[in-house]
Amino acid sequence: MLLLAACVACQHPDRENPADPAVLLRALHAAGTEAQRLADLDTLSTLPRSALDALTADPLTAVRALLDDADPSVAAKAADLLAHWGDRGATPGVVRLLQHRDPIVRLSAATALGTLADPASTEALIQAAGDADANVRAQACSALGTIGQARAAPVLRERLGDADASVRAAAVGALATMASSGDVVALLGLLQDHDAGVVTAAAEALGRSGDEQAVAPLIALLRYADEVPRCAAVIALGRLGDPAAVGPLVEQLRSHDLTVRIATLRALGTLGDPAALPAMLDAAADGNPIVAERLPYALARLYARSDHEAFAGYLRSPNPNVRAAVALALGVAGDGRAASLLRQALTDPAGAVRLGAVEALGLLGLPDSTDVLRHVNEQDPDPQVREAAAVAVVLVQQPASSLTQRLRDSLHDPDPAVRRSAADVLGFLGVTEDAVAVLRHAAEADTDATVANAAMLAVLRMDDPTL
Repeated sequence: MLLLAACVACQHPDRENPADPAVLLRALHAAGTEAQRLADLDTLSTLPRSALDALTADPLTAVRALLDDADPSVAAKAADLLAHWGDRGATPGVVRLLQHRDPIVRLSAATALGTLADPASTEALIQAAGDADANVRAQACSALGTIGQARAAPVLRERLGDADASVRAAAVGALATMASSGDVVALLGLLQDHDAGVVTAAAEALGRSGDEQAVAPLIALLRYADEVPRCAAVIALGRLGDPAAVGPLVEQLRSHDLTVRIATLRALGTLGDPAALPAMLDAAADGNPIVAERLPYALARLYARSDHEAFAGYLRSPNPNVRAAVALALGVAGDGRAASLLRQALTDPAGAVRLGAVEALGLLGLPDSTDVLRHVNEQDPDPQVREAAAVAVVLVQQPASSLTQRLRDSLHDPDPAVRRSAADVLGFLGVTEDAVAVLRHAAEADTDATVANAAMLAVLRMDDPTL
């Protein structure tokens, strides 16, 4: 530590506090080395905004001046920092960097403009989509997709035929944000592209298109050798919601790739066809812990009140992994008739089954489960089950009637284990829009890192159920 401090002092011998933002901003315009100025810009990006707001000088103005710096690395880093700060006032200066002779600077500028998402940069990015450098073209296309101005669509369609695969993929992703039904035919053609990344992007875009003519080509894509496009096809078919995909998707539960299997569980759950139930229970039987974590939420989507007796029978399966998955699925499904069966499962010899039953009782939220859950919290031999019982007691005691609201309320509980569990469950349920704001706040503000990470992961699962 002393050696590090000495090194910092050697680099900045004239500074009392090298991390002081006022000192850093002054030094940026002094005659320092490129390495020092880049390091100063990096340090500024790590400081809280409150430290900058307290300055008498405007830090945005000070950094904007660097967009015209003679050192291209400093100019590019300044663009990155201003984008990080969300300074749309910097847009004209960053746009100028799109004309820089160095492609690395142009790439940084395109990236920064995508982060700023300022519609005022649309025309400049349209021009950059034809840049001589493929990386710049790709980044310009991505930025145009983020901004979402319809007038960019013609140039993005041109880029679908670009010689560089990364540009084609970026153009596909950008067009997908504009939701034009006229692009479906072109996207279907790109499912035959020789590059797996382009095929993946096209499959993702078709899944968001809602166009039923994509179903058959996406089913055919399930035979693709590379698992990444196959996974994209699985997710897309789940989003399109056509029951014709159920049989082909069931076959993907036998995939050697874990990510494909996880995506398939979510897709089959979304489709909600009971025909998938036997294969899903077979998936539970193999005991993979990541599958076991997600399977109950998919099973619950196949549950109907008329299926109660059949599900109750699965609780007598000789395989404890099946019993555990079904127990938690009954809680997620929210049928209070399962409560007595779940209380019986609290004596199951398998800890995984008791854990599933405890979590299910918490999700059901029936007040008469409080005493039995407290008993489990005090007496169960498995510490994981005991902790889950303590969390379940809190969930049961939440006054809200809906499960989603009880989970949202639990994100404010003083116990981080309760908050973390609530975030996890919301993520596996498939986060609803009304819960996203609460989860994002938890991701940014919760003082417990495990809770913040769980909340952010829950939000990310809206777009990528394999996470």
